[in-house]
Amino acid sequence: MALSPIFFCTNPQTGVTDLAGLVARAKAQPGRMSYASSGAGSSAHLATEMFLRDADIRVENVTYRGGAPAVQALITNEVQMAMVDGPTALPLIAANSIRCLAVST
Repeated sequence: MALSPIFFCTNPQTGVTDLAGLVARAKAQPGRMSYASSGAGSSAHLATEMFLRDADIRVENVTYRGGAPAVQALITNEVQMAMVDGPTALPLIAANSIRCLAVST
């Protein structure tokens, strides 16, 4: 078995810089924000749903056919947030294409 971190990321255009800001915006605009997942039951989908439940916020799931299209949707601001695996997230964070708000392992 192996462990791989998953990064909770937003598009920089959202203006959100931390989890508290994200939760506040989602509560102020219930159902108007969306997140990308790479398929129902994927680790990104389940991790995001657990976070949303714990934060008591409603954000719409947009399912893509894999991780690459989901990340592309985040980069283009088609969705406002996504859980992204470490090897994919790190260069995009360094390039300011996406913003990391939290890391989970």
